[in-house]
Amino acid sequence: MFTYFIELSVITLLLLLSGWVYYLIKDVNDRKKSAKTLLNNESYLRDIQQYARIGSWEIHADGKTYWSNELFRIFGLPNESNAGLELFSTLVSYEDFLAYKASIENSFSCGEEHAFQCKITRPCDLKESWINCRGRVALDKHGKLDKIYGFVQDISEQKNATDKLHETENKYRAMFETALIGMVLNDDKGNLLEFNQAYLDIIGYSAEELNQLSFWDITPQRFKEEEALQLKLLKEKGRYGPYEKTYIHKDGHQVPVLLNGVSVVGADDEVYTWSCIENISLRKEAEFYEKWRSYVLELIAGNEDLKAILKAIVEGLKKQTRG
Repeated sequence: MFTYFIELSVITLLLLLSGWVYYLIKDVNDRKKSAKTLLNNESYLRDIQQYARIGSWEIHADGKTYWSNELFRIFGLPNESNAGLELFSTLVSYEDFLAYKASIENSFSCGEEHAFQCKITRPCDLKESWINCRGRVALDKHGKLDKIYGFVQDISEQKNATDKLHETENKYRAMFETALIGMVLNDDKGNLLEFNQAYLDIIGYSAEELNQLSFWDITPQRFKEEEALQLKLLKEKGRYGPYEKTYIHKDGHQVPVLLNGVSVVGADDEVYTWSCIENISLRKEAEFYEKWRSYVLELIAGNEDLKAILKAIVEGLKKQTRG
């Protein structure tokens, strides 16, 4: 069935003794369609605002203020409340209100964008929420400032997620900085990008000095082939080690270490390597001492002459001193 809208007006004229009735018929079909479209658009806008947790607002030059239904919901206020600065002041701290008001006044006086974040307390449930408020100026047909319009978004979930992320980052940062084993991040060229104090203690360099060095500057050449095997393992399986080698200390002596590492992809889509480095000098010394002691005991048990036994003892002491 097809529906057609018309507007009917009736005019009655009394002409002498006769009565005449005139019917004026006007086609309003387009107007009805426009009104229906407008209602549909408004309904769609309300749904979108509710879904995105975004409310719209306007502040006119004469002080009149408009808040959308979703903005009232975000603020935890009934729709019939009188929108405006006074009502907003009841939702935030005094310091935040002063900052918010100053930002609005600056937009009116300078035409700059309004951007503000703060915490509110919703009167309906006393729940604390975080909002992001932004707005821009609009000019009238004469080029004069007419109003500021914008949006408020409930960013509580994002803020809580960010806070938890920062909390986790701070926790791992504390673990990284106070760890007893060395930790270092390097790129695929061997540049040392990030490291903790334990790593600096192992190699004897300061952070400023290490920033000028690469992974290869502190690795003896004799480990070149083994390093290539470990890098191949890292590329194929995303991890390497455990792997024993030595580092070249700042003063020139070599420090035995045990390394493990994994590859990670950074925010820039580049591949990096995180490595954990344990100084195993004490373990190596203990292993050497045990081998040396066993060797000396074997000489004694084999009735070797005293000169050979003393030589073994002296050589062992020299190596232990150099270590």
